[in-house]
Amino acid sequence: MHACAKMHDALLQRARDGDRDALNALLSKHRDLAFSIALKYLKQPADAEDVVQDAFIRVFLQMHRFRNEAAFSTWLYKIIYYEALRKIQQLRRIPTISEEALAEEAEETAASPEELRLQVDNAMRCLTANEYMIVNLFYLMEKDIREIVQITGHSAANIKVLLHRGRKRMAASLQAQKESYE
Repeated sequence: MHACAKMHDALLQRARDGDRDALNALLSKHRDLAFSIALKYLKQPADAEDVVQDAFIRVFLQMHRFRNEAAFSTWLYKIIYYEALRKIQQLRRIPTISEEALAEEAEETAASPEELRLQVDNAMRCLTANEYMIVNLFYLMEKDIREIVQITGHSAANIKVLLHRGRKRMAASLQAQKESYE
């Protein structure tokens, strides 16, 4: 086991034992992705922040129940996912396809690493909330299909469909961005 993995496991065990500093360190590590997931569903930063805070409180109150059957991040993202769905129901606001399909055009034709990142970010904006989460978990967080099933509750087949659709939407968006440069 790598030193990083051992440190993470020790931090996780301390958090399960009630060490608040250890739990805060774990949550800090996952805060940015947690916020981006919540923001994709809720569209409003204040609402997304509420979801992350509610999810983190829930983790704080239920950390003793975490059984290490899945990765901590899988358990945390599942809580964030369900908190986001709960908040949407609470707000009675379901994101529309037109809201999710908005993509910004890149301004320059040269593709520096920063511009490539911007193009990918723009392409991800065209994804639905579910596609965004699945693509994020699969490619950015390197979760496998089994872990994504645990987080979202979707079937493996549905996750594969969402990944396929997400890749197609992103490819189309990137192609449109490329054509707008020419």
